[in-house]
Amino acid sequence: MDKRKIYIITTLIIMALLTGLAAWYSYITKKEASITETQDITIPEPTILPTPPTNTTNPTTVQKESADTTPTNDIGNALSTNDSTETASEEPETANKIIKPIKWILKQVYSDPVLQLGTNSEELYYTDAKTGVINSYSPKQDTHTTLSQETLPNLRDVYTLPNEYLLIVPKDTRPYIAKVVDSAVVKQSTIYDDILQVAITDKALYYLTPNDKGGASIKKLLYTQLGEGDVKAISLWSSPLSNWLLQATPTNVYVTQKASYNIPGYSYLISNKGGETTLARDLPGLITNLSPNGKTLLYSTSGKGGVRLYIKDTATGEVTQLYTPTLASKCAWGDDSIDVYCAIPFNIEYYKNLPDSRYKGLTNFSDSLWRINTKSGSAIELKKFIGLDIIDTQILGDTILFKNKRDQSIWSIIKE
Repeated sequence: MDKRKIYIITTLIIMALLTGLAAWYSYITKKEASITETQDITIPEPTILPTPPTNTTNPTTVQKESADTTPTNDIGNALSTNDSTETASEEPETANKIIKPIKWILKQVYSDPVLQLGTNSEELYYTDAKTGVINSYSPKQDTHTTLSQETLPNLRDVYTLPNEYLLIVPKDTRPYIAKVVDSAVVKQSTIYDDILQVAITDKALYYLTPNDKGGASIKKLLYTQLGEGDVKAISLWSSPLSNWLLQATPTNVYVTQKASYNIPGYSYLISNKGGETTLARDLPGLITNLSPNGKTLLYSTSGKGGVRLYIKDTATGEVTQLYTPTLASKCAWGDDSIDVYCAIPFNIEYYKNLPDSRYKGLTNFSDSLWRINTKSGSAIELKKFIGLDIIDTQILGDTILFKNKRDQSIWSIIKE
């Protein structure tokens, strides 16, 4: 074949390829234009809670009684003035029966930062974080009483114990037991242990303290031992690990490893003789909250699937998921061990690395407050807030008191 024929054939092949590429480019361009014209990508409005499954065995019924619009994830100082309501009866409304709504009223109880809250059957106890002055508040009378005129600066915390005792934990000296006598704080006895965590029951004080193996131990102090002079606590349990959170019920004391995102956690019930029973194990980001009667464990997990809230029957081991996702530490049990009051953060699914970012002080929530019936699984929203991050919740009759994590002030909601 001569060179001329080779040149002609090569030219035809190149022209065919160019024609094909041009046709393909034209097709792709039209396709992209079609996609751009017909595909409307809309980001949905964030929801406060995930929608429960539609199957008939759904363990949780979510009842939203508020007419408020969905709040944004505002972390400013503005507070919601809208009132949420619930019905006085869970029976359906009929033509012959009018259900009176119940309104919960929000109030700031104390505006300055305070330390740990404590209660008896009728009053709330709190200590001003700046001055160390110890006060009480009566929700029924809506009155404050100064218990100690003496200022106690540089305190880490003050805990209210039964029989008018106080556990005072300074930042730079030994903890001690005290009483308020004639408006003055009078030391009763010194505790020669560093105190990492405290759990209070009606008969005993439990505390977590470092041990000589680099871990931590639980010690028990009976109130009958308290009085003038030094006291020696009973050692109950010891661990080579130190990162434990200590909690107690009237009949139980238990520990849970300090939670971390997607890291398996364990929780143990500790007997008064020092033995341990596993409550939960190998759960990512585990945070626990045991009911007062010890029969129901409320716990949350946090991992790649997000934050989840569960209840576990401690007798049968049966586990039920609640469709009100929050950290179990933001919940408080009612005395009946059935109702639990939980602060549910708006759009919690958008927060990353919980609870680690919480421990580091990098995360603040805006919450709504819910009452969950752990027997039926029903959940009722009592009130929603903007700018309140609820911690340290206390229940006194029809009054719910709590601290705002943002500024450590005290707030309450009460039935109108």
